Amino acid sequence: MSEATSKEQQKIVQLYGALWACIILTCIPDVSFAIVATILFIILLITTYIVKKRSDEKSLTYNHTTYIIRGLWFGIFILPAVTVTIATLYLLPNYDPSVMNICAQPLAEHILNNPDDTDIRRLYAFIAPCMDGFMKDNMQVFLTAAIIAGTPIILYFLVRFGKGTLLALKGTPLEKPKSWIA
Repeated sequence: MSEATSKEQQKIVQLYGALWACIILTCIPDVSFAIVATILFIILLITTYIVKKRSDEKSLTYNHTTYIIRGLWFGIFILPAVTVTIATLYLLPNYDPSVMNICAQPLAEHILNNPDDTDIRRLYAFIAPCMDGFMKDNMQVFLTAAIIAGTPIILYFLVRFGKGTLLALKGTPLEKPKSWIA
């Protein structure tokens, strides 16, 4: 492997390393980590486009950056649209909103009598007493919907970028870098 190829391979492996850091951050159940991961994904996508633009179309870099970019677009926008739709189709007929009825009626009356009231704290105070019961009664449905929405996305990233990382570590190009799925 020549010096240029070694540097090229190192650059690709670093891109995959940044991807793995983003994937790990998205799995931490904390809003601040999710925000950092989102920012890093955006920076990574921009960086990958820049690296791709500066590389030769027949190079290992171009091959892997094409694969990374396709994977990010599919995994961040297309696949979630599908999985969230399926999760919603599961959730809607299975959750029980009846616990909220006690709190919803006074809230509806308040909104009708005070249409200019936009104080979210005051409005939330109407439903807050019912929230614990609502969440407790529907926890299993919400968790199942979250699993339906999130698991395929996580598995997609693990498989796709695992494959890309292993091939990058070997200095091997992908057979079908423009593929959306594998």
